[in-house]
Amino acid sequence: MVKNEKFGLPIITPTTKGKVDRPISKEEIVEQGYMTQDECAYIYKKSMELFEFGQNLADKAGFILVDTKYEFGKTLDGEIILIDELHTCDSSRYWKKESYQGRFMKNLEPEKLDKDCVRDWVKSRCDPYKDTIPSLSQEVITQAYNCYKYFYDTISSVEEIDEENVVVIISGSNKDRHHVENIRNEMKKENILVESYIASAHKNTREVLDLIEKYNFDERNIVWVTVAGRSNALSGVVAANSKYPVIACPPFSNKTDMIVNVHSTLQCPSNVPVMTVLEPVNVALSIKRIFNL
Repeated sequence: MVKNEKFGLPIITPTTKGKVDRPISKEEIVEQGYMTQDECAYIYKKSMELFEFGQNLADKAGFILVDTKYEFGKTLDGEIILIDELHTCDSSRYWKKESYQGRFMKNLEPEKLDKDCVRDWVKSRCDPYKDTIPSLSQEVITQAYNCYKYFYDTISSVEEIDEENVVVIISGSNKDRHHVENIRNEMKKENILVESYIASAHKNTREVLDLIEKYNFDERNIVWVTVAGRSNALSGVVAANSKYPVIACPPFSNKTDMIVNVHSTLQCPSNVPVMTVLEPVNVALSIKRIFNL
């Protein structure tokens, strides 16, 4: 992978919370008595749900939620609760979605919305871990304020998301990200919630099956959209193992490429119901009708 490239699946990296925060594994959390196995599984599940919600809300506002920090605690009665702020520019890193792809292809840093402008200013003037930190200039204070205000004004104007219906896009390769983004944009026009992943049926079979199992227990209305070409096993694997509808929208660069990818997608065995739709706009319209919106 290269810098600023999206992971196929979100990665959880737990740490302790104290005078010195230190990395800790899921197994060590249980072994060292911080939580029971059930409590740890509960927090992992809730963290993923929170992140998916945050990503979708950010996407509708034109942002990419890149990473974030969640802090959990316990009440005196032993109830697990969330503490500290959530999904702000202080606890999270955001990039502007509209310019991300173009800048990524040119090896340029994304346009970001976070508190790094303060960090960068301080680091350019001293070692923040050893030296006395100088007073911030009015310029960097204004820059941070404008960043936070722009984020707040934009994110707070987003319409409420319909959480009952969700489209799950799974693509076989990060090379298909442009095609996936076209599908996401069409879903956004129809105000349909989208959750997306990258996992190859050939190379990441276990990840694909784990995702399918996860959504098979989901109580929302779901439609899968698979994005894969050439020897398209992804669509068939999802359709054969999921209880929800599957629409394949194979990527293609030209007419010849389209013929190869479409034929591969169409050749599914019996009892493996995959619908193939070529244009992202038609995918969105089909799903809108499936959800009866």
